[in-house]
Amino acid sequence: MPKSLFRIKSVNIEGFKAFTKRQSFDLDGRHVFFFGENGLGKTSVVEAIRWCLFGLGSRPGGTIKNQFHSGQCIVELTLQAPDGIWSFQRRLSQSGGIGPSTIRDPSGTIRNLEDVFPQLSRIGPMEGTHVIYAAQQPSSRRPEADITDFSYVVFRYLGIEDVPRLTDLFVELCDQWKEQEDELLSKVDELGATLSSEIAEVEDDLEKITSAPPWGPTMTPNFPQTRDKIDELAKEAATLGADCSGDTLDHLGPGQKLPRILAAVNAVLSGDIAGLQKRLAEVSQLLSEAQSLRTKCQNAAQEIEDTSTELDGVAAKLGCVLDGTAIDELVEKLEAVDSKFGKAKTNLDVVSASLKYAEVAESGGQEGVCPACGFEICLDDFKERLVEAESTWDTDTKELLEQRTRLQERISSASELTDKESSLQTKISEIRSDLGEYLAQASKGLNLPPQSSSEDIDRGIQELESSRKALLSALASQRESENAWQVRIDNLRLELRFHRLRSRSQELRNLYDTRYEALREDVRDWGALRDTVGSLRSEIKTQLDARLQSELPPVAKEMTEVYLRLTGRPTFDTISILQGEKNDGKIALDLRVSSKRGAGTWPVDDGILNGQALNAIQLVPYLVFSRYQEGPLLDLLLLDDPTQAFDTRKIELLLMELADAASHATLLVSTHEEERFLPILKQMFAADEVRVYRAVDLDEDGPHFEDVAITV
Repeated sequence: MPKSLFRIKSVNIEGFKAFTKRQSFDLDGRHVFFFGENGLGKTSVVEAIRWCLFGLGSRPGGTIKNQFHSGQCIVELTLQAPDGIWSFQRRLSQSGGIGPSTIRDPSGTIRNLEDVFPQLSRIGPMEGTHVIYAAQQPSSRRPEADITDFSYVVFRYLGIEDVPRLTDLFVELCDQWKEQEDELLSKVDELGATLSSEIAEVEDDLEKITSAPPWGPTMTPNFPQTRDKIDELAKEAATLGADCSGDTLDHLGPGQKLPRILAAVNAVLSGDIAGLQKRLAEVSQLLSEAQSLRTKCQNAAQEIEDTSTELDGVAAKLGCVLDGTAIDELVEKLEAVDSKFGKAKTNLDVVSASLKYAEVAESGGQEGVCPACGFEICLDDFKERLVEAESTWDTDTKELLEQRTRLQERISSASELTDKESSLQTKISEIRSDLGEYLAQASKGLNLPPQSSSEDIDRGIQELESSRKALLSALASQRESENAWQVRIDNLRLELRFHRLRSRSQELRNLYDTRYEALREDVRDWGALRDTVGSLRSEIKTQLDARLQSELPPVAKEMTEVYLRLTGRPTFDTISILQGEKNDGKIALDLRVSSKRGAGTWPVDDGILNGQALNAIQLVPYLVFSRYQEGPLLDLLLLDDPTQAFDTRKIELLLMELADAASHATLLVSTHEEERFLPILKQMFAADEVRVYRAVDLDEDGPHFEDVAITV
């Protein structure tokens, strides 16, 4: 029987893959074979043991829990050890994540996996014969040829597994250190670039200040001199009445004093400026009002003068029209002329009518009869006398009419001129009244005696204009003083900034010369350490290569012997192991096959092997290396349907190899080849060394197994 320290006593499975209800399998430390047709759950048993030990399913991301089981997914192994029964359990978490394993010793104390089974935690499920798992392949596919982590399996059983691990660790360390070195160097260079950029900015600011120095043409001051300037400025400000006493400023730094001094000076100057602005506004208002009144007075005086001139012209015209005669006299003359004109007009009308009568009578052949008295008259004489009379009265009438027209025109013109003269006199009186009011207002506004003259007002306005100019000058002077103080404060601030920049420049240069260069030197030291580790790895690898050159041929020979026993006389009849490296620089071994029929070697996964040979070569390393195991803690061979593409003869050879491995390893094999397996199994194993289960059904409760009796 196997000599491993721990033997599997039983397996309890619930909610894992095909299983729903909890089922137990009693192994009692024996070799176990699971027979049955495909699809009845026998593979689930082998996979459950593997999952319990390593948390690995048949493939990454595969479903672990039975989808129709509402309870927990738990697999538990009970292990028989010299000190009693141990428990090895794993359960699926509620979130679906694979939970950690739980190991309890015979006292029930939880133990650490690495303390109890260090090889399980170090090698993993794909390495060595501590735990072997050959996965079942679908019948439609050729078996997988991947011997995962084959190199470390060889190293483990040569007793040098730590050497390639160490060299690989050196590779990882060198890669990590190189990555970290590059990252640090990048950060250090970034720091250097940042320092250089900041130094350049500071130097640029210093150059701008020194190109137009705020301290003028004198020598560049040091910080104490600038500080003394600020103190002197505070004393000068105090003489203006600013609150810049020692009690106010002594506790402040130079940079803090400047805004306090400026605020105190501005408080004094702004008060003076406010007073000047107020007085200027008052004077400007008075001046504007006085100038407006003076303009009104000037306009009134000019209007009086113009109106008086117009009045003189009207009076002169009136004198010409009247010509020394009063209007009343002209009216009387007009009335007399009107009377004479009426009489002359009447006489003219009578003569004209009589003349018409005579003409009518004469044209009718009548004798002349006076229309007035009825006496006979001589028409010719009568007509002659009428014509003479008409001429006389017509001339008189015209003369009277002309006299009357001339008189009417003189009277009308005289009346108009008289009215205009009266109107102009009234206007002059009104303007004189307005002028008096303007003079009174101007006198009052200019604080002059009442009814002062225009000359007095002009003098008062001149005085206001002089006052306004003086106020404007004083205000400009105050503003210049305010600006001058601002410039002095700004210059001192710039001096302080100059000192700060100069100190910052020196500080940055010190950082660049010390910290940056020191960091670069540290990174270079790290690179030297990496080179040392690389050299050490090269030396170790040289020695490892020498060891492998002597150790690998016997191992390959033994693998070839097992391979030939399993396959008979294959075309590719020799197994060799070549030394090499992976793409990442880590040490690796290459499992290859060759043929006595010709030169050359080929990788086992190159597609040149038939299914039977490829399936056999998967088992060869496990069967060979299991012989090198001495005092294993838990030595298992987990094989799921290992007979694919094997004929009956090869199955017998396989069982012979398994029987040899069973001398120290526990076999757990599942296969559908019961008819070919069972007879050979009875020949090679004692009845008390083997436990056989047959899968007979699969329902909602999970797979159903029955014991198969072994009769030797």
